[in-house]
Amino acid sequence: LVVLNDEIHQALYVEKMHKGLVQAFQSVNGGAVGYYLEGRPRFLHPAPQHRVALFSNRVAPERVAVVKAVLDGDDALLRATLDLGYHGVVVEAMGAGHLPAQYLDALDTLLERIPVVLASRVPAGPVFQNTYGFPGSEIDLIRRGVIPAGWLSPHKARILLAAALGAGKNIQQVRDTFAQFA
Repeated sequence: LVVLNDEIHQALYVEKMHKGLVQAFQSVNGGAVGYYLEGRPRFLHPAPQHRVALFSNRVAPERVAVVKAVLDGDDALLRATLDLGYHGVVVEAMGAGHLPAQYLDALDTLLERIPVVLASRVPAGPVFQNTYGFPGSEIDLIRRGVIPAGWLSPHKARILLAAALGAGKNIQQVRDTFAQFA
């Protein structure tokens, strides 16, 4: 949970939405879950259950890049991540989790060597997993081996991937970790 300005938010959903306002943090996927009033928390619904710790030991986060996909972009940044020594990549995709076709060859090359997580630049809603089937769609990308970020923003997905890799998680364990946020 995150408490800011007497509002209680689930950490999974809270994002900074304004650069300068005091009430800059919002949960676009459902709003606050409660408020801190008269010296105590008051929940609108039963208090969210705490998750079990994802990692049992301290981790030294690995280097993970975030690469933003753009409609008229190329795959140079994706390709460069391997040469630059990154151990994982979060692709900030468009819409429900889609990439233009020009990114797919580089993506396939990355997937042979390092984990790639699919997140969306759109703040509300999860990355889709089973709706669109064209080349570069979420169905196509998941079939290629990307790991859906679920409800996580690209930046939260980067932190989780860096921590998972730093904890020594293998690719299946990384998938299982991200599945908790689907």
